[in-house]
Amino acid sequence: MSVLLSAWLIGSQVFHASWGAIDDHDTLKMIGAGNHHLPLGQYLQVLFTQTELGQIGAYPRFRPFYYPALLGEAVLWGDNVHLWYASRVGLLAIFIAGIWIPIARHLGIIISLCFVLSIMRMPFWGDVWARLGPGEIYAAAGLGGWVAGIDAMFAGASERLRRLGMFSVSLGTLIMVGSKETLFPFAGYSICAFVAFIYLHRQSVAAKIHLVLVLAYSAATAAAIGLALRGGEDILGRPAGLSERLTQIVAPFASSLAMFVLPAIVLLAVTAAIARWRRPVGSSLGDSWLKPAITYIAGVVWLWSLYLSQYIGYNGQWPTGYRYDFPGVFAAPALVVISVMFLAAVTRPYPLASRAVRGAAMTAALVSIVISIMAMPFPLANSVKDNIDHTARFQKALANVAALAKKDPDLPIILRANGAWTYEKIVSVAIYLHNYYKVANPIAVKFYSDGNSSPQFLALAEAIKRWERDGGREQFVPLGSVAERAKLGCLSIGLDGPGEPDCRGDASM
Repeated sequence: MSVLLSAWLIGSQVFHASWGAIDDHDTLKMIGAGNHHLPLGQYLQVLFTQTELGQIGAYPRFRPFYYPALLGEAVLWGDNVHLWYASRVGLLAIFIAGIWIPIARHLGIIISLCFVLSIMRMPFWGDVWARLGPGEIYAAAGLGGWVAGIDAMFAGASERLRRLGMFSVSLGTLIMVGSKETLFPFAGYSICAFVAFIYLHRQSVAAKIHLVLVLAYSAATAAAIGLALRGGEDILGRPAGLSERLTQIVAPFASSLAMFVLPAIVLLAVTAAIARWRRPVGSSLGDSWLKPAITYIAGVVWLWSLYLSQYIGYNGQWPTGYRYDFPGVFAAPALVVISVMFLAAVTRPYPLASRAVRGAAMTAALVSIVISIMAMPFPLANSVKDNIDHTARFQKALANVAALAKKDPDLPIILRANGAWTYEKIVSVAIYLHNYYKVANPIAVKFYSDGNSSPQFLALAEAIKRWERDGGREQFVPLGSVAERAKLGCLSIGLDGPGEPDCRGDASM
C-alpha cells in the first residue's frame, strides 16, 4: 500500500521529469565529464575532494550520511535521471510504511490512513519530493525506519523482532543525523530509548551494543558539527552560539505549552481519576493506568522537544512553509495519535468506554479522510506537475543551445546573469553544457545588476563579476578573451531575464 501511495503521489516524475537547474548539476559534476556513472574507484576521491567531508572544520556543515549516500546513487544510477526519480518513489514508500504500520498495529488501518493522508497533504512536501537533491529525502526514509523501529523495540512480540527494531532505530538515527544537522536531537532520543530498553531488559547484549554505537556516532558527529560552527555562524551567516540559539524557544514556549503540555495534563488527570475511582476488581492502578501513562508522557516530551528544537535549529525562523518544516510540523498531529493510543490503552478494562473511544476516533478519521480526498490534488501533486514542466523546458532549452554550439565549437556562449540570484544557475548551466551535453565551446559570463543591496546579494554579485573578469570554476573563460570572437557570432542564454541581444540561440531560463 505504501508503494502504491508513493507512486500515486510522485511516480509520474519517473517517466516525465528531467534534471533540474538547482542542485542536480552538483551530482553530474561529481559523476564527471565523459562518465555515465561515477566510477567506483573514484568514489572515495570524490567524497573527500568535492564534498564537505573533506573540509571538516573548514566548512560550516557536516552531513556524514548525505554525501556518501548521494555518491552511492551516482555509482548506481549515474546520469539516468529516471532511476534517480524511481529511487525517490522507494524512499517515500519507506517513510509512509514506517509511519503507517505502527499506527495500524495499534489503532487500525483507517486511523493510520487518516494520519498518512493528513501529513502528506502538508504544503512543504513539494520542496522535498519534487526535487532530487534535498537531504530531507534521506531523512524522511530514516524517520520512517526509526518510528517503526521504536515500535518494534518496545512492542515487538519476539526477540527477533525487537532486535530488528534496534537495528532500525540505529540505522534511522545514522541517516537522519547524518542528512540534516537540525535532526541531531534524534541522537538523544535514540540514546534515551536504548537506555530505557536496557532498564527493562537488563540482559540484552544487543541493546548495549547499539547504545555504544549510537553514543560513539553522536559524539563524533557533535564534535564535527562543533568544529564546523566554531566561527560562530551557520551556513546562512546566522549566529550559531548555543546561548543565542536557546533564546529562540522563548517566543514559542507559551504556545507550545498550550499545544502539547496542557492537553496532555488534562488527559492524564481525567484518566487518572477514572482509573482511581472506577478501577475494575482485580486490576492494579499500575497496570491499568501508570504504565500507559509513562509511555504517553515520554511520547509527549519527545514531540514537544522536537517541536521546540526546530526553533533552535533554524534560529527562530520556523516554520517556513518549505522543506525545513520537516519533521517538526508533524509533532502536533502525532500528539493526537499518541493521545488516542493512550486512551485506547487505559479504557481497555472498560468495554463501553473502549468502544466509545475507538468509535469516536474512527469517525473522526473517516471525516479527515473525506476532507483529504476533497482537498485533492495535494500541494505535492501540483509541485510534481510543475517540476516535470520546469525540468523539461530547462533541458529542452539547453539541448537546443548545445545543438547549435556543436556545429561551431569555437562559437562562444555568453551567460547573461540578470541579477545576483542567478549565481547557482550560472554554475548549473555551465556544468550541464560541459559535462552532460559534452559542449566544448568557451563559456563566459556577463553580469547585469538588478539593484538589490542586500549584503548576501552583493557578495554573490562580486563573485559573478570575478567570473566575468577572470573566468573560473574550471567552467568559465574571461569575457574579455572572447569579446572579439563574439562580434563575429555568439550564442547566449539569459538567466532570470533576456540573453545578449547580439547573439543567436537566445534561451531564457
